[in-house]
Amino acid sequence: MQRPRRQQRRHVRHLLRIELTAMKRFVVIAVAGTIGVAACFSSFDGLSGAGVESDAAPAADGGDATLAAEAGVDAAPIVFTGGPSRCPTGEIVICDGFEGPNIDGRWSIAAGAKTTPSTFARGSSSLELPIPPSDDGGTTGYIGSYVDTTLSFSAYSEIYVRAFFDMPSASNPNLGFVYLYHHDTTNDTYPGVVLGMASGVLGVRLDPVTGMSRSFASGSQVPRDRWMCLELGVKLSSGAVTDIRVWLDDVELTDLGLTGPYPQLLDHLQFGVEGARNDANGFVLHGDELVVAPKRVGCTQ
Repeated sequence: MQRPRRQQRRHVRHLLRIELTAMKRFVVIAVAGTIGVAACFSSFDGLSGAGVESDAAPAADGGDATLAAEAGVDAAPIVFTGGPSRCPTGEIVICDGFEGPNIDGRWSIAAGAKTTPSTFARGSSSLELPIPPSDDGGTTGYIGSYVDTTLSFSAYSEIYVRAFFDMPSASNPNLGFVYLYHHDTTNDTYPGVVLGMASGVLGVRLDPVTGMSRSFASGSQVPRDRWMCLELGVKLSSGAVTDIRVWLDDVELTDLGLTGPYPQLLDHLQFGVEGARNDANGFVLHGDELVVAPKRVGCTQ
């Protein structure tokens, strides 16, 4: 179910103040009860971590392993790309490599999301997620390009979402990538868990049914101009999220390990990009090899 655009645009106006302190803490002050899954992924509160380095091994299939380097950032760990699109063994909820000319019918589609053979982590195509230039030279607005589907997680005590993303260097540094959420029609909010980035670092945001969102920043920069492997894991108990874990290129980001409970019902998955429309030139993000499963997936499967 695609969220109404008027709801999305309204969320931008509720981001009232962003503060960056010398300790690299990001704070967002918002009107209580208005921040849902559609809110701009523009800032984090909570401590930023010390960063995580990896000695991750090359792809098990001997595929096209790629190294990334960013100015001022240490060389990134190996990304597990190349070879055919594939699904892990065992039970899965969703496995989609976005192969072929059309997006699978399970998905609702927003803002130009489409498959493309121009680049891919595996297989022969990926999901293209275009963000157009802002209307006024890069200062205001809101945009999202994604696919969305309804899922039932009630039978699972854990759920993991693994995907590959390629983020261009010339892009908005404040975006959401993976949303697990529920549309609360009583309050017209979108409580859930968001994996994304703010000011170029990875982070997690928790959106409640009412009240202020809580966000947590990692010390790890989002790799640019290469395929990265991201995985979000949540533990569930009696309708609440009890634990949250995040992996980048098969290395756990311990500074994003959170312990609840966070009383949130999850019954939707959104995969793509969403955030403030403040990119004067626009950009295109690509996503690929999405897997949702009740156990850890990792980057080699």
